[in-house]
Amino acid sequence: MRLPAGWILAILVLALLVTTDGQRARCPRRFRRRGCRALTLPNTIRSNCQAPFRCGDECRYECVPGCVRTAGARVRVCRFGRYWPGGRGLRCSCRPCGSPPDVRDAGVSGCTAPFTAGTTCSYQCNTGFRTVGGSETQMCVDGRWRGSTLVCAARQCPTLTVPAFGSLTPPGPHSYPIRVTFTCNTGYVLNGASSTTCQADGTWSDTVPTCTRKNR
Repeated sequence: MRLPAGWILAILVLALLVTTDGQRARCPRRFRRRGCRALTLPNTIRSNCQAPFRCGDECRYECVPGCVRTAGARVRVCRFGRYWPGGRGLRCSCRPCGSPPDVRDAGVSGCTAPFTAGTTCSYQCNTGFRTVGGSETQMCVDGRWRGSTLVCAARQCPTLTVPAFGSLTPPGPHSYPIRVTFTCNTGYVLNGASSTTCQADGTWSDTVPTCTRKNR
């Protein structure tokens, strides 16, 4: 059975409409002015589009910070002027977290319970310590804390010179909050402080003493 010439021409015109001019060409002319209602998806951020939504408009969705995709399409297109085909939209999991992890020689601030998805906690090395690696923040992402663990190291103090005719304990190198004790050899007397402490700012609390021979 052969189709009438008029039908063949109509089919060709329709095919041309839906295969050219990008997304808009997928919409028959009579639908192009019909807008779609906003597609609201919980825990998502919409981009690449704005109201009013016309047939052929494409919207991109991403999970909000702290949530992760579990199912659904990230891209939805307004079709035929009224609805967004493609099944369920993007679905995101946003489980809360327990208490932020403890970090050695560091304190945590900037966050309080409950620790919902997206909560960010800040870490700072304690007094007398400095950052040598890791991250100063961690974020609650779907039930887990994400971010490399902050690494803190004690501040180093300058190398001490062993007093002539004496000794110091313990031997270096020295860092906060080590206390160093000085002693003199037999027959010598200590002049100055008998100890010094490596302080939080990396300086010594007292200078190195001297050892002088005892008077006979």
